[in-house]
Amino acid sequence: MFQKLAPSSKASTVGRVLLLAAVFAAAYFRLWNIEHSFNIIHDFDEGVYALGSRAILDDHLPYRDFILIHPPLYNLVLAGGYRLFGYGFTLGRYLSVVLSLGGVALAYALAKRLYDSTAGIVTASFFACSGLMVYLGRRGVQDTLGLIPLLVGLLLAARYVDSRDKKHLLFAGVAFGLALATKYLFLPAVAGILVATLVCVAPDRVWQGVRKLADLRFWALYAGVSVSLYAVVLLLGRLGVTDVAIPFLEPLYPVPVNILVAIALFVLPVPAALAFMGKLQRVGLGGVGLSWPLPVRHTVLALGGMIAGFLLVVGPLFVQAPAEYVRQTVFLHQQRTVAEIPSFVGLIRVLPVNDISLSLVALPVLCAIPVLFLLPYRRDFSRNDAFVVVALAVAFLMCQVFPPMPRYYICIYPLVFLGIARLVSGLGARPHGLTRYVTHGAIVALFIASLLSTVLVLSRYSPDSGLRNGRLHTPDESAYSQVAASLESMGAKKVYAVNPAFVAMAEDVESSTRVDTFAELFLESRPAGELLDDLVAEGVDYVVLDPWLTYWGDSWPETRLFTEAVRERSRLVEIVPYGQRDHVEIYRLGVEPQTLFNGEFTLWDRYAGLDYPAGWQPVLVDGRGDSADVEQRFHEGKDCVALTVFEDGEAEEENSGTHAALTQTFEFPDGWLFMELQCSSATESVGASQRGPAIHFLDGEGHSLIVGFSDTIDEQKLYPCEECEKMLVLEPCRLHEWETHGLNLQYLWRESGWPQPDTLRVLVTVSTDDDHAGYQELLVAACVLP
Repeated sequence: MFQKLAPSSKASTVGRVLLLAAVFAAAYFRLWNIEHSFNIIHDFDEGVYALGSRAILDDHLPYRDFILIHPPLYNLVLAGGYRLFGYGFTLGRYLSVVLSLGGVALAYALAKRLYDSTAGIVTASFFACSGLMVYLGRRGVQDTLGLIPLLVGLLLAARYVDSRDKKHLLFAGVAFGLALATKYLFLPAVAGILVATLVCVAPDRVWQGVRKLADLRFWALYAGVSVSLYAVVLLLGRLGVTDVAIPFLEPLYPVPVNILVAIALFVLPVPAALAFMGKLQRVGLGGVGLSWPLPVRHTVLALGGMIAGFLLVVGPLFVQAPAEYVRQTVFLHQQRTVAEIPSFVGLIRVLPVNDISLSLVALPVLCAIPVLFLLPYRRDFSRNDAFVVVALAVAFLMCQVFPPMPRYYICIYPLVFLGIARLVSGLGARPHGLTRYVTHGAIVALFIASLLSTVLVLSRYSPDSGLRNGRLHTPDESAYSQVAASLESMGAKKVYAVNPAFVAMAEDVESSTRVDTFAELFLESRPAGELLDDLVAEGVDYVVLDPWLTYWGDSWPETRLFTEAVRERSRLVEIVPYGQRDHVEIYRLGVEPQTLFNGEFTLWDRYAGLDYPAGWQPVLVDGRGDSADVEQRFHEGKDCVALTVFEDGEAEEENSGTHAALTQTFEFPDGWLFMELQCSSATESVGASQRGPAIHFLDGEGHSLIVGFSDTIDEQKLYPCEECEKMLVLEPCRLHEWETHGLNLQYLWRESGWPQPDTLRVLVTVSTDDDHAGYQELLVAACVLP
């Protein structure tokens, strides 16, 4: 082990000052504006954990009474905090701040034990000021809690390597079990630390073999083998012999053939390169199991402690609902979007298409590989260095199955910080001259970049923030408070919000036990109608829809289907606008359907790359060479929606025409409906169908009232079609001019002879077909019921 150097009193004083500065900076970054920093997309997880912990206080059990897709330690700790201090949404944030500051202290203690006080200060500083550590250290989520037992276990494992005292390994295992009882995401680091512990209690020649990671000949051979295998895969793919994605050119998703390719390209070159070097036996990496007495009892002790720590938390809940626990915490995750493997390649692939803030937050992940190379390169490479290198290498390798986002690598951050700190530690023979200055300069630059990442994280947490009355408020915060006030004034008894943060911040409103929309709609793929039936049976009387649905709409159509189901089976009671174009909708569940919603097209949503008016469902039908589109437009002094189609005139078997439409269902009106629109062409009736602009009203019983427009008539005309259960209403209009048209739907329905329905579906459309090639356009500024 290293011989500790006795620091001078002056150096000790400077060290204490720097450590206090790191702690102060950590506290400042984590507490800054913590009561008023909100973002509706980011706050979802905090809402899930807050409501889940509140449900535990109400004697609801996770996994049995509500869905919880992670192990329960964080929810249990937060519920305990609520019992002691009372419920409050931001209590989870303050808990994370306290835990994160404890993590700074543990990081210092760990690095100081492994190396020296300089390494301790550097590690603590990175832990205090790195963007992702600050972001997680001020949010009410479980990651910061999981880091604490991980750091404790890492410290105890390091003590075991020093002393070989079994109790240190036992308690390290217990700590690792608690980390896994918080989130399975910490498994890679746990596995890496245990492997590193076994390597470091082996004979010297075993852990010294890790230095081969810094041998340039090894990496040259590794690259040669990998490139050769890549050429084979590329050739087979281009020849069509194998149907496999080409790494770097295409994402490798974890299907069996892609996993084999990833192993062949990134893992197999390691033993191949070592074999080519002819030193496999000499460095102790071959026949390892026979070269030293494997401490089997100690290993079993560590695993036993880990199982005990895990079951201490999970066991009481597991026995209540064993099948549901396994299903929710393991099998539901198989429904997530699969990650590219290796994930590190996927991360590098996505960085150029994101803003600088993500790139800076990802810096510790990007530093993992240079740390793995540079630590073995040091002349004073020690057993402690081997401990860090092996733990980081194994954990980093296992992280390659996670999605390519920095937060999924959180378990390796402490190991990366330790490696960075070691490069500037004062023990042993340090690099001299230019190498020293370059290394230290790069680490200073990295620390400055970490500070910048923190500033960007804090400033962009809610991008529309602004100063009001001397305090920072955001539109998200005002939306939360307005929705909470509205629900309380309405006397809401039980509320379901697709983003649980809305209910979590309304402290006087009871929440549905269906708190995790992500799990319900996406992971379980529950039908929207079935979920609504459960909400009604549970006694939910209000539903809150917000832009969280729009955010996920491009990835999961379930959000759009749920929105449609709520609007069809509920009545809109309030719209809370915020920001420039966002809004929140509050619905009364289980009553008559809503009246026509957003008829002036002032509220807009986005789905699948398409902007469309909120509450209206776009219907686009096109073909080869044809196009159909809906877009927001400002035309001749009016905000409007533009429906456009282009037909190339080529007949197609799949589609006989091209159509662009907006539709929604509403309660049959007891008054007039007014439409303000502008037509580029007159409606043309072709048999039972129409070309050009038209407004369709459908009753669900096969009857269709179609309103068309003509510049050749002076008054409204009715054309019933008894054979086809349709009636055409032709309205006089002037083309290319804004006009308002009024429709008495009750009168028209009586004239048709059809029974009056309870609801109508309106379809605002422009259509054409292959016999009528060209461009058609319909501009609509309003479709309203006064």
